[in-house]
Order: sequence, then C-alpha cells, then structure tokens
Amino acid sequence: MIRGIFLLGFLFFPGCTGTEQTPKPGRATICFAGDITFDYAVKKTLAANIDPFREVKSFVSYADLAVFNLETAVTTNTIQVVKSFNFKSPPEVLSLITNAGFDIATIANNHSMDYGWAGLNETINALKDYKIEYGGAGSNLAAASVPLIKEVNGIKIAFLFYGYVNPPSLYALTNRPGIAPLDSKAMTEAIAAARTNADFVAVSVHWGDQYEDYPNHFQVTLGHALIDAGADLIIGHHPHVLEGIEFYGNGAIFYSIGNFVFPQWADIRMMYSALVWAVLEKKDGKIIAKYEAMPLMRDYEYYYPARPSEELEKTIIAHWINISKKKIEFRYSDIEWAPLFDIVKKE
Repeated sequence: MIRGIFLLGFLFFPGCTGTEQTPKPGRATICFAGDITFDYAVKKTLAANIDPFREVKSFVSYADLAVFNLETAVTTNTIQVVKSFNFKSPPEVLSLITNAGFDIATIANNHSMDYGWAGLNETINALKDYKIEYGGAGSNLAAASVPLIKEVNGIKIAFLFYGYVNPPSLYALTNRPGIAPLDSKAMTEAIAAARTNADFVAVSVHWGDQYEDYPNHFQVTLGHALIDAGADLIIGHHPHVLEGIEFYGNGAIFYSIGNFVFPQWADIRMMYSALVWAVLEKKDGKIIAKYEAMPLMRDYEYYYPARPSEELEKTIIAHWINISKKKIEFRYSDIEWAPLFDIVKKE
C-alpha cells in the first residue's frame, strides 16, 4: 500500500506497490520521467556513490516501458558547441539508467548536441551498448524523426520525439545530423501516419519557456494540433518546472513534467518532480487510457527524486492543480484528484 498518487482523467488505476506487475493480456503501463543529466553538481552525487534513482526505481520497475529525457551528451569528446551550458556524462552512467528500469530515452533536446555530431554519435552508440532505445536525434532528419514502435501485451504503441535546440544549426536536415525539430507540419503528418499503425500514439516534446508555470501560446497551439492529428498523449519538458495538465479533444497534454535528476535548486518549483503513468487497456479493439502521477521532491544536496512528506505532497499536488486551472482550457470534470489515500493493488 502506498499513499499520494493522484488520478487523472477517466480513472481507475489498479495501484502501484513498488513491485513489478504480472503482465496481463490487453494491458500496458508506460512510465514517464523528466529531465535527467549527470553533469555539473550531479557529479557530486556520483562521487558520493549515491544512486540518484534509489528512491524511485521500485516504482519505475512497475511499468512495462519507462521513458525519460536524457538531457546530456554521453561522450568523452572535448570539443564543445559554443553555448552557455554544455552537458556531458560518461557512458557508464547509463548502467544507473538501466538498473532503475528505464527503457527509452528521448534525445530530442537542447543538450544532446552539446558536443556536436561526434558527441551525439557517441551518445547513440552508448545507448545501444546499454540496450536503451531512443528517438529524436540522428545522422540526418529522417533518422532523427523515425518513430519508435513497441508492442506490449497486444497493444501497439508509437513513440515520437521532437525538440527545441539552440543554435538552430543543431537541428537535423536532410543531409545534416541533429535534433528532430518542432515543425508543426512534419510532426502532424508523422503522427497521422503513426496513427494508422498503432493503438496509442505518445509524443515527447522539448519545448516552452524555462521556469514558467504555464505553457506559452506556441505550446498550446502545437499541442492541440498534435492531438487533432491523432496523438493520444503529449509529454513535455524543458521548462525545468511542472507546467499544467490539459485534457483536450481525445488526448492528454502534460506540458512539462519538470526535472528528475538535474542540478537546479534556486527555486523550490525546480525541485518539484513526478513520475507519470499511462495505463492502457484494450477492450473490443479500443484503447482506454488512464493517467496517474506520483508527486516527488528532489533532494537539495544530491538532487535525486524521492517521496515527499505528506504535507509537501499536498503542496505539490495543490500547485499542479492550480497551474492546470489557469491559462489553459482546463476541463475540471475530466480530472479527478485524490491527493492522499492508500491503494490496494488488485490483481
């Protein structure tokens, strides 16, 4: 039994007890985490032999598939792209990722190319070595934009990955390596194509304004367009704080799910974090999607995510509710919040 899961949307969730679930035909559970890097102050965590996922790995392992934003180049290259911050991490940190239960990395972000194509190529090879699947960047635009298709218990899931990067020369082109760009036309066409071959379409998007509680006009407009094109779920990151949740049309948009393992602490909102689950049930050929989020608080000294106190958990949930009710077309009737209760796993 655990406390502090709040349920979103249509919801019944059988409960997460921190143990792996027994696979059930016609059901798939996907877990999403936000920004992860191992550079700057997170080096202190690694030097202290602290596993930054130690407090959450039992929950991540509940999922059939677990997705995270790898916001670093995994490289030994020393030639940096000229920019304000360059993140790099040694390949061995990926063992922490796999041991935590993560399966899929989105590398469509503004740090995957911090060490150029050489660094990105090393990152891709390292992910392959550690058997972590990925999407959102590659040797050219076609490679960067290719969807990742997974099948779990008879449910076919399409993952697509797109992101913001600066300078613009780091976006992938037909004959240039880089990041899959936030091109509305290309994104909607790719989603529509994926829709024909998948039961569920999830889109990871690196977008928005940093440290803002609310999505900007571009995010809302693009998010709605992606849902209209056939996406079921959009998971956002880049603002480094939680942003609102919107149920629009037939889909759900988590505009930003915040930092997960990241060297930021100046504002308490940067320390709020979460694991978000999508629970998919296939009945009579149709998918019923149910969403659940576990609020987390990152440690101030070592930056890892952990379960907060009950009081702080209430604060995080209240904050997320508040920012979801403002400045977005937020249909309150479509979301059920149950901030503090125990769930008995019913299997």
